[in-house]
Amino acid sequence: MKKKCSRCGEIKFLEDFTKKTQSKDNHDSWCRNCITGHVTKYRNTEIGFLKMRYDSMNGEYDYRKSRRLLTFDEFIAAWEKQKSIYGMRSAWG
Repeated sequence: MKKKCSRCGEIKFLEDFTKKTQSKDNHDSWCRNCITGHVTKYRNTEIGFLKMRYDSMNGEYDYRKSRRLLTFDEFIAAWEKQKSIYGMRSAWG
């Protein structure tokens, strides 16, 4: 069976789409290549990189969200302060 990707417009096999139980046909509307490209482009931005670092620092799927020491807004504020002092260099070298 085939499906049309709503992002790139190509018709592809269902194996090229990730599973998504919320949709009618149980598959995502974007193909895997489009999702991968979109995520890569987002993570190459500053805010995407910081979100990735914040999630990895705190455990992205941690059910104990209350144990986090910093909120994302506090993490961004600390990053901006570090950037104003040291620029894009690390404080350690």
